[in-house]
Amino acid sequence: FARSSLDGAKTERDVSRAIETLTGLGNAGHTPSQYALGIHYFSGIRTARDPERAQAWLEQAAKGGHLMAKTTLGFILAKGLGVQKDEPRGIALLKEASRDGVRAASLHLGLIFSAREHSPADVRRGELYLRKAALGPMQVAATELPVTLSSGREYPKSDEVSLKLLNEAANAGSARAMRLVGMAYELGLGVEADAIKARSCYRTAAAGGDAAARERLGSMHLLDTEAENYRRKAAYWFAKASTTGEIHSKYALGMMHTYGEGGERQVNKGLDLLTEAALDRKSTRLNSSHTDISRMPSSA
Repeated sequence: FARSSLDGAKTERDVSRAIETLTGLGNAGHTPSQYALGIHYFSGIRTARDPERAQAWLEQAAKGGHLMAKTTLGFILAKGLGVQKDEPRGIALLKEASRDGVRAASLHLGLIFSAREHSPADVRRGELYLRKAALGPMQVAATELPVTLSSGREYPKSDEVSLKLLNEAANAGSARAMRLVGMAYELGLGVEADAIKARSCYRTAAAGGDAAARERLGSMHLLDTEAENYRRKAAYWFAKASTTGEIHSKYALGMMHTYGEGGERQVNKGLDLLTEAALDRKSTRLNSSHTDISRMPSSA
């Protein structure tokens, strides 16, 4: 509701009514409304930008346990974006969200720590957070592989059998199956792990229109820190995935633009992408889905 009330606002009067409704709900303790108001005032969407008011609403939502509010507030405080910079508290909030499985928070932390080149320990910590940010879809893939895509029937949970079925579907033209074959090679499920073959499968799936494969390519390049222009390549694939609505790619690309990773620093463009991702309808599912992902057994 918090999102849809602003979506349906066509006139200034509608916007005022939507904000009034959200404010009432926010004052009553409704954390999604508090979060929506925080994003609204921080981004200046159809109203004057007011970072201090944004912070106040995000503080309430974060205190109420809203994971994306913790992530957004942590990001704003850590970077001092329109508010008094408080990096220690910002990092603490991001760590809380990261522990609950919020990939955007892990990516923020990864970029923050990786930038501390004077501290090898922090750089290593940053790499670990970046890897954690990339693990979400791979862990989900581990639960998808035991089910064939071609018939919809469940088979015995054997990675080898599953991979054979996925290969058949991929060879028949299924881009999604090809992406899952790529994940099998990336994870080493039913086959020896092979990053080169994984990327090849992802590129084929991406060419076939699979947005999630583009996102996986972005994540793989972001983690391949020894490769030439790895950040620029990551930004390229995240941008490709963003155009087809991949919310995590919007977050990743928004953060890369904001930090100047993979190209010229473009703070406004980065914040626009972060705001677009935060207000995406699919983002309302993130706050309830992270816990389940975080409880899956890690493959790292």
